[in-house]
Amino acid sequence: MKNRPDPETDVSEEALILHHYGESPDPHAVDRALAADADLRRRYVELVRDLATATVESPEPPADLAARVWQEIRPRLEQRLSWRERLAKAVFGSSTRRADESAGWGPPWSLAAASLVVVAALGFGHLAGRRELPLAAVASNDVALATGLSTAARERLLLASVENHLAGSERLLTRV
Repeated sequence: MKNRPDPETDVSEEALILHHYGESPDPHAVDRALAADADLRRRYVELVRDLATATVESPEPPADLAARVWQEIRPRLEQRLSWRERLAKAVFGSSTRRADESAGWGPPWSLAAASLVVVAALGFGHLAGRRELPLAAVASNDVALATGLSTAARERLLLASVENHLAGSERLLTRV
C-alpha cells in the first residue's frame, strides 16, 4: 500500500533524540532507517547539531558560597528562643526575663494560677462522678424485672462478662 508509511524508514524525532543519547529501545532499527533514507540522515545531522548547540554548562558556584550562606543563617539561629520563652512571650507578651521570675517559669502567680485550675478541675471531676443510684435499681429482683431477663439468662450474661474480663486480664498479663 502506498499511503502507509514504511516502519523501516519512518522514525520520529523523539526516536532520533533517544538514538543520539544511546537510549533508543531498538537502535538497530534506527540505524537501518538512517542507512536507507537520505532525508532522515539529513534530519538526524541537523538534530545532532541542534542538540550540540543547546547544551549549556552549569556555572560553578563561588568558592565562598558556603561561608556566605552560614553568615546569613547564623544570626537567625542565635535568635531562637526556648519553648518556655516562646510560651511566656505568647502568654505575657514579653520574652525578657525579669528578676521576679522564678527558675524560668514566668511570674510566680502564673504557677499558682495553673495549680488552682488543676485543683478545681480535679474537684469538679470528683464531685461530678459521685452519683447515687436509685434504690429501685439496686435491688437485684427489680433489675431483673426492669430488664425482662430470667435468672438463668442473667447468670449466663454474668458468666460471659466475667469470662471476657478474665481473657482481657490474661492478655494483659502475658504482655507484661
